[in-house]
Amino acid sequence: MADVTVVGAGPVGMLLAGDLARRGVDVEVLERRPAAGGGSRAIGVHAPVLAALEPSGVTERLLAHAVRVRRGEARSRGRTLGVVRFEALSARFPFVATLPQAATEAVLAADAPEPVRGAKVMTVLPRPDGVLVRAGVRGRVTERISRIADWPDWHPPAEMRQRQPYLPVKMTGGVYNPLGAKALYLGNSLYRIHGTDDARTIGRATSSGCFRMTNGHVTDLARRVGVGTTVVVVNRLNGRMARVGD
Repeated sequence: MADVTVVGAGPVGMLLAGDLARRGVDVEVLERRPAAGGGSRAIGVHAPVLAALEPSGVTERLLAHAVRVRRGEARSRGRTLGVVRFEALSARFPFVATLPQAATEAVLAADAPEPVRGAKVMTVLPRPDGVLVRAGVRGRVTERISRIADWPDWHPPAEMRQRQPYLPVKMTGGVYNPLGAKALYLGNSLYRIHGTDDARTIGRATSSGCFRMTNGHVTDLARRVGVGTTVVVVNRLNGRMARVGD
């Protein structure tokens, strides 16, 4: 699970992600567009930004692809309405570096992680220790395994205890604990893949969003995956996967 999630793989998002990555921060980028766009929404990169990016080496790479515009004119029906002379700036870069936005993004992407494309952010929840970002990728919800525990304690969430007041605040791990022999925690959410000794409840809506397996199956699964493994949540298995499961 990344320390920082950047939403949007445009120039600002890729610049931020690249800067964090250079500083050793584990960062991921979520982008809704399935591919980088070919259009541009800005005329170029101005002198203050070029100066700020120079220490990182980004400015040099941008200028290798850019046209340096030192003068701009505003015209209407053949008449010149005004002139802007960037060359008159008292700056290290007295021009506007113009290049397509896709080219800018490509330069910035050199330092940033590959974006997860087709991702739609659905929830952003503040937590005491950070922020939970839940996203669907190509219509599917994804999470990463953040922890694997043997015979874990169970802490029923407050909303569950409101519905079922007889539940304890904490149930120590063991054979009578609903989380079973093993639990795979999904991100910073309240959801888990966990074991159970009651096979009748597997595959049915009998829990508050967790995914149940037999104790033997979840123990075997835990041996095959690790912290950081991506989990994709689907509404139903396709026919081929269902047959394999049977």
